[in-house]
Amino acid sequence: MKSWPFWEVEVAGFPPHTKQAPSRGAAFADAFRSYSECRNVSFREFLEIAKVRPGRAPADDGYDYIRKAYGIDPKVGQRLTLRGDAANPDRLGTVLHPNRGTTNYVHLVMDGDRFGVVAHPSEVVLHPVAEAAHG
Repeated sequence: MKSWPFWEVEVAGFPPHTKQAPSRGAAFADAFRSYSECRNVSFREFLEIAKVRPGRAPADDGYDYIRKAYGIDPKVGQRLTLRGDAANPDRLGTVLHPNRGTTNYVHLVMDGDRFGVVAHPSEVVLHPVAEAAHG
């Protein structure tokens, strides 16, 4: 699975920030959810004050804490296996950028899913980076 693209989100009155999402619309919807958590604004009003355009990966990948605390080195776009249990088998996925989310967890999208999730670093097995380039 190819890693999701990056989008630059700009909302009037705030500096632009980068989000990783499967589409422009998904990045826009995520930005609206974040913005509307603390402001009473309709989606129509949000459309008038926000812009989403293609962006680039941020220089900081957001995983410094996990490298220091857990000794693993997740790379955005890297393939991984999310460990399962008796009820839920292991699943393959791809590491995502944490965007503005918590950096205590690995952000990922499971193959076939349209929404990202987070997992504790102990629940993921990172595949070699060379495999991420081919996978």
